[in-house]
Amino acid sequence: MLSFIGKSGNMSFLVAIFLCLPALTLCQVDEVHTLADDVFRRLDLDGDVHVEKQELVDYFKTYDRNGDGRVSQQEYVTVIDSIYASNPEWQRITHGLFNKLDYNNDIHLDVLDYDRIFSSADANANGLVAENEFNTFFHNLVNGRP
Repeated sequence: MLSFIGKSGNMSFLVAIFLCLPALTLCQVDEVHTLADDVFRRLDLDGDVHVEKQELVDYFKTYDRNGDGRVSQQEYVTVIDSIYASNPEWQRITHGLFNKLDYNNDIHLDVLDYDRIFSSADANANGLVAENEFNTFFHNLVNGRP
């Protein structure tokens, strides 16, 4: 393979790409961390630096445009597109989360999903989600870890 790379003259290009990969990964991690901070601030409706279960439920009620007590994928995408209209990367990341948040796979987010989301984020099971707990939960969610 190296002889092929050398013959084609692309060795320096491949070396440059290889050297840039850690920086690109760090940029993505930083982007996800910044997005997690933003989502946490939006969920913390009373600004007391932790999220209670009712805040999570109340937050998702703002997504429920037709008032049926559930958030459809279309409702979710509509709100996300509005919130992050100026940041296509954040739209892309958050669009990908719907199916991961829909724990019971009924193509809606509802009370059963909110219960699971909250208990997954509340690592120490104290009934409150601190920012560090949320950041860990969010990073795991984005990266496909349970």
